[in-house]
This record gives sequence, C-alpha cells and structure tokens, in this order.
Amino acid sequence: MKQRRKDDIPLCAGCNQHIVDRFILKVLDRHWHSKCLRCHDCQVQLAEKCFSRGESVYCKEDFFK
Repeated sequence: MKQRRKDDIPLCAGCNQHIVDRFILKVLDRHWHSKCLRCHDCQVQLAEKCFSRGESVYCKEDFFK
C-alpha cells in the first residue's frame, strides 16, 4: 500500500488539522472534518444540509433570518 505524503493530505478549514478520516466533506471548495462543519452563527454541527453566503456556511434557520 502506498503511503500518502503529508503535503497530499488536506487540511480542515475548521480546525486547520490534517484530515485522515475515512470521509471528508467538501464545501465551498474547502475540506472539512464532519465534526468541524458548523453554522457560522449558532455553531450547530451541519450533518446533512448547509447553506452558504460569501465564504460562510449556515444552517437553514440562520441562512433565512
């Protein structure tokens, strides 16, 4: 099995740590740990749906405020 170079492992946009998890979320052309993708306003974890405005990610309730 070929090992990945550290430079090839994406950094999480939320915590700035390397993502070595099995699943990686990609939102707004940035990579995220699933636990790090949170609403910009209320900080709720975004599991299934998210909405974006500018460079920020929101839950449905905060996006439509």
